[in-house]
Amino acid sequence: MSILLFDFLNAYPYQRLLAEAGYRFVVLAEPTAVVKAWTRGGVAAALLPGPAAAEASGYLMPWGIGSAGPVQSVLLVSGCPPTMWQVIETDPRSRASVVLLRWAMYKGLLPTRPLLSRALTPYSARLVIGDEALRLRKAFPYVIDVGELLQKGGYSPVVYAVWWAASPKVRTRLLRLWHKRSFPTSWVHEAATRYGFPPEAVLEYWRGLRYYLGHRSVAWWMRLYRCFGDGASPTFAP
Repeated sequence: MSILLFDFLNAYPYQRLLAEAGYRFVVLAEPTAVVKAWTRGGVAAALLPGPAAAEASGYLMPWGIGSAGPVQSVLLVSGCPPTMWQVIETDPRSRASVVLLRWAMYKGLLPTRPLLSRALTPYSARLVIGDEALRLRKAFPYVIDVGELLQKGGYSPVVYAVWWAASPKVRTRLLRLWHKRSFPTSWVHEAATRYGFPPEAVLEYWRGLRYYLGHRSVAWWMRLYRCFGDGASPTFAP
């Protein structure tokens, strides 16, 4: 069966589990590439960003990628404080992160600012995701970790991506595999070499993530992604 996932450090444990189980899988550069390939069909399972999972027909699993505090890989970075921001420059690779920013502004956790694909003013913040965010988190004087921000607002754990399966059979097989999850030391060193991070930073990052999300959390965040997705009118008020 064909399984899709993205090539970020946070998804590497899933790659290793699939490889050890002998499953065929395809690793694509970023979440948007996974969504594009998934929409073409012929896929048995995929690790989908929140907005795509929320729109999917099929079978979602209570597994994916989330955080119950600082996520380190979804950041707003800037050279000036939030009170001076005029716009926020988004990352086109991540619809999920944009939805989370809309939600944070709606709940008053961030100042309400236009979300643009390109900021033409120095008085702006930039959304960075994935491994790039891990590398840039100490390069700017002002950094907001979106996972930490939402946790402080009382919204935790945060769900960023969810596993989807085309059939109950595939879902059952993968659920059995995910329940065997562990982080052998060899995986940490492999990931450190592959992605260019110190082993201790990889382990710290993985320990800060949530891979088992729970059915209730997935259902809650899927509803939020539908309500705050592209062109949606905010009607979600838990």
